[in-house]
Amino acid sequence: MKALPIPYAKQIKSIDLATIKLKKIPSINLMEEASVTFSSWFEKKFHIREQVIFAFCGQGNNGGDGLAVSRLLIEKGYKVRVILWGSPEKCSKDCKINYNRLKSTRAVEILALNKAKNIPLIPEGSIIIDALLGSGLDRPLEGELQKLILQLNSINATRISIDIPSGLFSDKPTTGLSFAADEVLSFEFPKLAFLMPENEAKIINWDFRSIGLRICEEIEKKLTNYWLTTNFIQSLLKKTNRFSHKGTHGAAFIIAGQKGFCGAAVLASKSCLRAGCGLLYTHLPESCLDIVQKSVPEAICKINAGQEYLESDIFPPEKTTAIGVGPGIGTKFSTARIIEKLFKTTKIPILIDADALNIIASNNLLHSVPENAILTPHPGEFRRLFGESSNDFEELELQRKKSVEHSVYIVFKGAFTRISTPDGIVFFNSTGNPGLAKAGSGDVLTGIITGLLARSYSPFEASVIGVHLHGLAADLALINESVESLVATDVIKNLGKAFQKIKTDRALEKIDSEMLEPPIEVTP
Repeated sequence: MKALPIPYAKQIKSIDLATIKLKKIPSINLMEEASVTFSSWFEKKFHIREQVIFAFCGQGNNGGDGLAVSRLLIEKGYKVRVILWGSPEKCSKDCKINYNRLKSTRAVEILALNKAKNIPLIPEGSIIIDALLGSGLDRPLEGELQKLILQLNSINATRISIDIPSGLFSDKPTTGLSFAADEVLSFEFPKLAFLMPENEAKIINWDFRSIGLRICEEIEKKLTNYWLTTNFIQSLLKKTNRFSHKGTHGAAFIIAGQKGFCGAAVLASKSCLRAGCGLLYTHLPESCLDIVQKSVPEAICKINAGQEYLESDIFPPEKTTAIGVGPGIGTKFSTARIIEKLFKTTKIPILIDADALNIIASNNLLHSVPENAILTPHPGEFRRLFGESSNDFEELELQRKKSVEHSVYIVFKGAFTRISTPDGIVFFNSTGNPGLAKAGSGDVLTGIITGLLARSYSPFEASVIGVHLHGLAADLALINESVESLVATDVIKNLGKAFQKIKTDRALEKIDSEMLEPPIEVTP
């Protein structure tokens, strides 16, 4: 089982060609498969036939998709008006085929236009389908097409894009205008642009569906970005041995808390235990002892000589199989000194979070971080560690570079939390919601990943499973909470349900089975 690739635009083109070759089908059949997939998705989402649909189609293959979708929606009883932006004579081969197919139905007049001022009046409440430009665009919109997009964006209508909004760059920052899509259905894979915060205002909702594309070995070797599916996470989970005991489930060592921040130690400790580790040692200053011992009676508390914060050297118990350090420990000089010493002496798998990351940044200690350590920064911590970037795509590449350079796993927390590996591969998470943007959420993630690490999951496995579980537990918490009311303890309460859902709900992901289905056979 593999995670789902997120190919670059040029790779998608190669994948299309490889699929056509491997399946021995004409390219028009693949376009028909995409159009059937889109129209089926559209029908489920917009089942009322009274709204008028205005389909704007370009001269390339994205326009061919739009023309085929128009034909299929008309067959389903929708009212569709079709605008071809350009000339039928300049259409790509497959676009021209679908133009002729639609025209031969005599079900709709196809308006061929190249001036924005000449488009038909679009009433409020209509649906606009954007099939003007595809993912291969690499330059800003200009001229009449720019005017058209500006005009369409100003209309009070539901705007839907096929595969990608026109004007949006798939793999780099978008310069200039793009179609403001309320909904986007991408084919086979998410687009990298969908996962970048800078594009949030350009796309309200997006989804993707399989059209049966095949990835050959040559292309697969060049893929560097992946989407974490529940099926993939399910394949990584270990089975619990009937005769196992607490000693075989690993021993975690959480280093957390200072006076006033004992809650961080509580959250990390509770979530660590909920992740399945057999033993938990929580190392903390004396000021946190009563709070943690009462809140987490299962934890074995190890008291630092410091009264209010960590002041003396830290020695993990002999049984320790994973260390999680950072939540709420502060950045005082004495704390920084013992954290640096821990980095230099430990051979135990380690996760570094929160104040431990700030200690690294302020004391220039990146060189001391053990190989294969897991770093879990939020955006501010990441920038303190590695510097500023001019855009989200550049920051992604900086993360990739630093993982390789320092041989560490970096968990960049946020929407679509991404995990970069020492070999330069990045995995984007598919679970979670804005309710996680609360104090304590990161402490819970620290506990989960440390608990998995203690159970002998590799740093990669612990990172991707932990991030996915964390987000899924937050999603399940919304059954009873809202994104506004959700707090970190709600995530911990729903970890058991998240484990169960991953283990038992194979219906969560249909991608693998869909990719085995042959495309619909249609002759030109």
